[in-house]
Amino acid sequence: MGLPPVVVEISASDASAELRSTLVQACSRAVQDGECVESEGPTPESAAAVAIVSWQPDGTIRIEVGLRSDQPWHTRILRFEPNEEPEEVFTAVGFAIGALVGRLQQEEREETAEPPAAPEPAPPEPPPRPVPPPPPAAIAPVPPPRAPKPAARTSSWIASAAVLGGSGRAWSNWRVGATAALAWVHPTGVSLGASGTYAVSPAPLGSLQVNWAGFGVGPGYELGVGRWLSLAFVGELGMEHHYAEITLPESRLHGHASRWVGIGRLGAALVFPARSPVAATFGVGATAPFGVTEVRIAGASQRSPAPARTTALLGIRYDARYGRW
Repeated sequence: MGLPPVVVEISASDASAELRSTLVQACSRAVQDGECVESEGPTPESAAAVAIVSWQPDGTIRIEVGLRSDQPWHTRILRFEPNEEPEEVFTAVGFAIGALVGRLQQEEREETAEPPAAPEPAPPEPPPRPVPPPPPAAIAPVPPPRAPKPAARTSSWIASAAVLGGSGRAWSNWRVGATAALAWVHPTGVSLGASGTYAVSPAPLGSLQVNWAGFGVGPGYELGVGRWLSLAFVGELGMEHHYAEITLPESRLHGHASRWVGIGRLGAALVFPARSPVAATFGVGATAPFGVTEVRIAGASQRSPAPARTTALLGIRYDARYGRW
């Protein structure tokens, strides 16, 4: 039968299963006797010790360890830099728990050890020399947290795809579509990328129907706004093919027009979670064409287009800087 486990209660509800497992494994490596397990309900009476890990509002991590419910609990406070990797933080916390449990177990063994038996009476001559006491057992020190891994120190690729919706040819119209982009990003956050977009404006028969297909290239910049969020900006210049048509059933008149025009595009997007291989994105943007596509039927122009189009995007991206190969 194995030794009683050390039960660890982790209060960070948003911590992933992988991070929790990292903490428990580090604790097991540091415990001198037995292993650590994560709490999954009421604490078993056979547990060797109980450790409670809680994240405080000031950013510190509080560790409370007790060997018996009727004995005082021991507390340790750990502080980490805000930019340290979560995996490194959870590893350091696990080592700290294991070392603290081992020290308390060692102290308990020393307190409960039976006193040495009294020596037998020594002969009168010569008098016995006193036996020096054994040296105290060494207490394993708490290993210091390892230095966090550098965040994205090499350039790499970012690929993304999203669905879009927004205003159409006129402010009162709407359009839906999709877009994809590929960018080369520097460790400073500066990037250079290219994107392709396709969108349509559904309309009933007798109304002007429009679709767009285009591409753009331009610079970007990504800025961290917290531990889990970043804000990405992009500006592009490109070309776009406009195709518009209308059919009037009652008169059987049909008109259409198409052309390539230059475009300028500005956008911003929130990325969550930041510094992760796969992340969700939510963005907004505006696109302005450098020309107008007019549609005429029987010599009459159909509703002048708006000078710009607004867009909202929801998508996903892959950042190769943080991927594991």
